[in-house]
Amino acid sequence: MRLLRLLLPLLPLALLTAGCGQDTSAPLLDFISDGTSLTADRTLTVADTFQVRIFAEAREGGPGLKQLTITAQERFYRNPAQSRFVDPEPLVYFDTVFTQPTPPSKFLFTNRFSTSTNAGRQDWKYTVTDVDGNKATRGYRITGQPADSINPVHTYSVRLQAPRRSGSRAVLAAERGFALPAYATNQAGYQGWADILYVSSPTGPVLAAPTSPAAATAPVLRVNRWQQRRATELAASPLTLGEFDAITTSAGIANAVAGVTLTVGGQVPVGLNKAVVFRTAEGNEGVLFITGVGTAAPVDLVMTVKILR
Repeated sequence: MRLLRLLLPLLPLALLTAGCGQDTSAPLLDFISDGTSLTADRTLTVADTFQVRIFAEAREGGPGLKQLTITAQERFYRNPAQSRFVDPEPLVYFDTVFTQPTPPSKFLFTNRFSTSTNAGRQDWKYTVTDVDGNKATRGYRITGQPADSINPVHTYSVRLQAPRRSGSRAVLAAERGFALPAYATNQAGYQGWADILYVSSPTGPVLAAPTSPAAATAPVLRVNRWQQRRATELAASPLTLGEFDAITTSAGIANAVAGVTLTVGGQVPVGLNKAVVFRTAEGNEGVLFITGVGTAAPVDLVMTVKILR
């Protein structure tokens, strides 16, 4: 993790206190309100990408800051009555220990993340720890209430960023319905969500399974260090946009998958108006269609995904 990219120049800022109270021995930790950044709970009917800015500072005369940890705990639903995804405990999303023996007295950090396209909730917690072990925590809850939450086919749009840096959202958690930054998949818990990666290869950019050769050599994602690599199956598909749009049922997805030969640990070249079919490690099938490609290399991808709930 390049810490210098995260510790931005500190300017006079208006701080908004949120979340749990702090004791006088703990560091100061606040969400920053700048008109666009998230500072409190939010309920959504459409998935979105948010920015959260946090400011941490050691107490006057207190010890320096040692660590920043971000966790998320998720519960999403197949339908309003049936639990689909449940994290039994919070998963570490980001964790960094500051350089010793001269720890910082304050820092500013920005977290950009995509919310799930499923119905359910995400509970986020930010914890800063000082050298003496004193802690301060702030948090918020994102609640998703999409209109199509009981449709058996989960349809959503997502942007995958080319893996330029650790914050690039280049990893698709297909069932959960959002993209993850590279630094989240440094953590073991989030490696279990990673179905499809956007990486480079000797022949150009590809969508790849975590077990593919292209993923193993991806420098930013560092997949070769992962504790868990999901065996997603992938294949290119001849589907046109019209044929893709016509898929609205589980049978339609099954027919699209049956029309190609899937490869465990596969990797598929990407391009505008290209379709890819896939099967997750649990056997859940889906199809995606690339509807947009960026203009500056390495390009970002915009795609529509359809997967069985």
